[in-house]
Amino acid sequence: MKGLTAILVMVSAIVVAVVVLAIMTFRPASAATRPQGRMQLCTAQWLDRHEPDRSGYKPFMRQCLTGATGVTVSAKTGKAVASKATGKTSGAKKSGPKKPNRMSLCAAQWRQEKASGTTGGQTYRQFSSQCLRAH
Repeated sequence: MKGLTAILVMVSAIVVAVVVLAIMTFRPASAATRPQGRMQLCTAQWLDRHEPDRSGYKPFMRQCLTGATGVTVSAKTGKAVASKATGKTSGAKKSGPKKPNRMSLCAAQWRQEKASGTTGGQTYRQFSSQCLRAH
């Protein structure tokens, strides 16, 4: 009888362990814990706070991905919210006038130079490559 009880206790412990492992393995991860979710949150925060020239992007992303920027994820909505220390949210959009992007600026410059005949024999691809590096 004692042997049967010991076997039942052991089987019950194994079943509980398997159930706990299954729950931990198959539970959905929040956006803040998924690598691509955290990357999206940090990218949105970068776009809200910085110019599109990307200077300082790598250090910012390194800091943001480690959680040092104050971005957290709301448990109810799954959207990014800021801590009280930063006062900014990654989900917020800038409300001011939008600056034209580099590609639009270079395309406009190309059209102007092509119309005046001052492209110097460059193709659009050569011109845009040089222009994008300059802006």
